[in-house]
Parts: sequence; C-alpha cells; structure tokens
Amino acid sequence: MTNQLKSTQLQTTLAESLTCNAATHGDDVGFTFLADGEGDARPMTWEELHQRALAIAGILLERGAEGDRVLLLEDVGLDYVAALFGTMYAGMVVVPAYPLDPRHREGSLQRVHAIIDRAQASLAITSRETRASIAGDSSAAAAALQGLVWLTGEDFATAAALERPLDRASDPDALALLQFTSGSTGAPRGVMLSHGNLAANVAIFAEGFESTADSVSVSWLPLFHDLGLISTVCHTVALRCHSVFMHPYAFLLRPIRWLEAISTYRGTHSCAPNFAFDYTARRITLDERSHLDLSSWQIAGSGGEPVRATTVERFARTLGPAGASPEALRPGWGLAEGTCLLVGTTRGGAVVRDFELAALQEGRVVEWAGPDAGERVSLVAAGTPMSGTELAIADPESCRRCPEDRVGEIWARSPSVGGGYWGEPERTAETFAARLEEEDDRPWMRTGDLGFVREENLFVVSRLKDLIIIRGRNHAPQEIEQTVEESHPALRRGCGAAFSIEVGDEERLVVAQEVRARVPAKPEELARAIAAAVAERHGIDLHSVALLPPQTVPKTSSGKIQRAGCRASFAEWSELGYAIAPR
Repeated sequence: MTNQLKSTQLQTTLAESLTCNAATHGDDVGFTFLADGEGDARPMTWEELHQRALAIAGILLERGAEGDRVLLLEDVGLDYVAALFGTMYAGMVVVPAYPLDPRHREGSLQRVHAIIDRAQASLAITSRETRASIAGDSSAAAAALQGLVWLTGEDFATAAALERPLDRASDPDALALLQFTSGSTGAPRGVMLSHGNLAANVAIFAEGFESTADSVSVSWLPLFHDLGLISTVCHTVALRCHSVFMHPYAFLLRPIRWLEAISTYRGTHSCAPNFAFDYTARRITLDERSHLDLSSWQIAGSGGEPVRATTVERFARTLGPAGASPEALRPGWGLAEGTCLLVGTTRGGAVVRDFELAALQEGRVVEWAGPDAGERVSLVAAGTPMSGTELAIADPESCRRCPEDRVGEIWARSPSVGGGYWGEPERTAETFAARLEEEDDRPWMRTGDLGFVREENLFVVSRLKDLIIIRGRNHAPQEIEQTVEESHPALRRGCGAAFSIEVGDEERLVVAQEVRARVPAKPEELARAIAAAVAERHGIDLHSVALLPPQTVPKTSSGKIQRAGCRASFAEWSELGYAIAPR
C-alpha cells in the first residue's frame, strides 16, 4: 500500500525556508504567542525570528562546535522557536526536552538527565529561572545536569550574531534533531532526524492540511513533542503561514481558550490528541459556545493516540452548532521514528467501521454484519498513506505479509523515516532495517503498532508491546480502558490503564483507574461496576483493579498512558491499599 510523492513536495530545509521568509516577507508576523492563553498576544515577525536565531547561533559556536547536541529546556513560547532555529543555524543538533515540572521535579530531573546522557549533549538552552533552580539544587539528579554549558536569553543579548546560517543547515542529509520517543512502552530513545526528514514530513502535513501561506494554525501542543513541533513550528515556517499558540497549561486549565483562539484569529488548522476533543466537549458550556464562530476551522487533525468513534460523534454534536464542520475532524497516524505524520485522512472526514470484537481478539478482521454476529467494536480509520509513504501489514514473528483479513504489525517506508536510534546500532538494525520474507531487500521500519488495511484505510488496533493476551485471545488495552471509564461516572476519562500480570501460570487482567474526587462512590461499588462491564463487554474476569487518586497514573510527556509503568507500580499500589479484588 503506497502513495507516490507529488511534485509539490517542499525541497528546502527549514533553515533555508526561514532565511527566505525573512528576506522576502520580513515584516510579516509568523508567530503569535498568547502568553496567558487569551489576550496577552506577543507577535514575532520573520525578520525578528531570523535575527534572534543568528544571535543564538553565534554564541553557540563560541561555546561549542558544529555538530554538537544542544538540549532545549525552554518552556513553550517564542524563545523556544528562536532557540530551535538558532541551533539549526549553528549547524548543531537540536535535542528537545520536556521542561522541568515543579510538581514532579525529581522525576523530571531524572528524565532530562537520561536524555542528556543518551544524546551526549554538552550545551543547553533554558530560561534564567530554570538555570538558577538547577544551580541551587543539591540533589544527585540536578548535580548531573550542572556539568553542561547553560545558556539563557541574557547570553544571547550580548552575542556576536552570525552573518548567515552555516552550510550544514542547508544539507538535507545532515543530522538536525534527536527526537526522543515518548517512552510509552519503554525507555525513551533518540530518533535521528535529518533536515531532509523534517522537510519531507512538513510536505506531508502541507498535503494533508491542504495548507497555503494564508493558513492560520492554532495550537496548545507542547513544542518539545513531535506533533507540536512539526504542526505548530516547522509547518508554519515552511509554508510561511501564521501560527497562534499558547502554553499547554493554559488549555488544560480552561479549554475554551483553544476554541476562542480559533474563533478570534480565524484559525484554519489545529491538531490535538483524541482526549483534547473529548475534554473540551465536556467542559464547554452553552453560553461559551454561543460566542464562538468556528466556521474557519478547516482541518481538526487528531493524532498521538487512537481516535474513538464516540469522539467523532461528540465533535459534530458539540461544536457543530458553533460552525465547525463534522468533516473537519481528520484522524492521522505516525510516530517519532517517522518524524511525525505518515498516514492521514484527507477529504470526507473520519471513516468509522464496525468489526466483530471476538474475531479481532483472534487476530481476524471481520466486518460486523448485525446483532446476530455478536459483539461489535467501532474503529476509526487513521486514513491512507501520505505522499511517499508505503505500508505493509506483517506477521511480527515470520516477517511475511499478512493476508488482508488478518491483524499484523504495521511496517512503513517513507522519506520521513529517521536514520535510527542515536548510539543504539543493534536496536536501529532491528527497528529500521526489517526485511519482508520472499520480497526485495529494501528495508522497512517496524512500528510496533498492530493494525490492518481495509479499503485502503489503515486501522490501528494496539501497540504490540501493550497487547493483552488472555487464554489465547488478543485484547487491545484501549478498548478495555474505554469500557472501564464508561462503567461509572466517578471514573476519570483518559486516566486508566489495562495490562496483564502473571498469577500462577496464567496471565490475568488488571486495571489501574483514577477516580474523580468530587463524585462520591464506595471503592467496592466501583470495582464491581468495572468488573461487570469488562466481563460483559470483553468476556474477561478481572483479577484486580487499582482505584487511584487523580494525577497518579503515569503518562508520557505527550499524555500517553505508560502501561509498563503502571505494571511496575502495581505492587506498590497494592501495598498502599489501592488495589481491590472484585467480589
């Protein structure tokens, strides 16, 4: 399954695009940061961004050398965008990192230290406040960070700017960025992305978004994550359009800010994970909706996690009265190893199909024919391969193509696919150099996702490492998690994990689920409701359920549930009395 590259694919690197934007449209505003998520708008023209990037590049080359890895520990804002392009202008390698979280400081420091250690970074760009907090921290995790050369805005103000970007910034084969994976199924790994990989993926976004220089992107996504980085920053620079963005916390505290920004700035494109559409629809009031005009919203891209059929329906029902077209919601699929987007929904909106649940659990693909066929499951297609992307559904054990009616591992080839994992040659060969048996020797990338293709649409079922196998039947954890959260109003949406543990000689199902503090319910009542729903829907006897306070279930920096982390924490939760065996 493949799609051919179109002649409209962008050819320049991002550094070349920014240089061109500054030379030809320097006074135009490229980025507007909503500092408070609302009225405090801070614009930046293409010329301003270009000059700031040259200044940052100048001091980076004073303190380091071409090809060095530079950690970006900036928070979301205009400084992050400038630091990104300053690093590229200097011919150095960008290493985005999650900003330190004061609520989970020790864990944040350890994660940053792991990235520094893996990337072998020697330079870091951050805010004055973060630099001071690290310098004054005596913990072991902070001490490991203090050996870096830390640079802030004050350093850039006195730097001797470069006259122009280094030639390396215009070399499509040169390493541009180490994008660390989310760590949802294991330790984060640094994917090596070239300037050419970034340009190829921007071309895919431009195709899928049908975007032009007149497009307006609105976003609250974190810029250190691949979806936020590509859709909010890289796509904007390459297309010379306008990006309006805010801090993720501004959205989480008051999700209407996202929709208000689309309405005010006449946003045409905005991406978000599935949970954000559900979260916003549940929080918006009728009065707030009455003040919105979302008729300009052409593409509501949904990626980063599976899109649920209920979300498609809720989007149309809740935001349709404010002018949002039901066809605007367009699911997509990709991963850090492929830069970002590889598969997307182009025209006609989301495609929803019903399949037999029991058949999927056996790895077979059978469309649901009605109530007599048994339990059904509604799946939302991720879309079709974008330009230059080729997919194969392979048996992960035999490495042979699967028949069309079987679920298999999704393999991909694309100009967006990175060069492997930094410093991990064996894992690189395993993931990026797979071969299909009895076919040509061109390499494939193994994605670790399970799925199938029906009528040219890709349907993603689960992560291979997350797959739950009970008594020989396969169960996608996302399906069980949805069943659990819908079983009782006291359970928090998008804050649960399903996984298996070994009890005796067999695998048993365990669920970890956060509970709403404001909805009264007895733990035994919740456990019984969850167990009954899972048994009825999936035919599985639940071994135990851990009922947890809010903000307990571990998630990646992009909001994905870390099921492996939940499995590792289950024993501790049991000792704390959170785990209950349903009766």
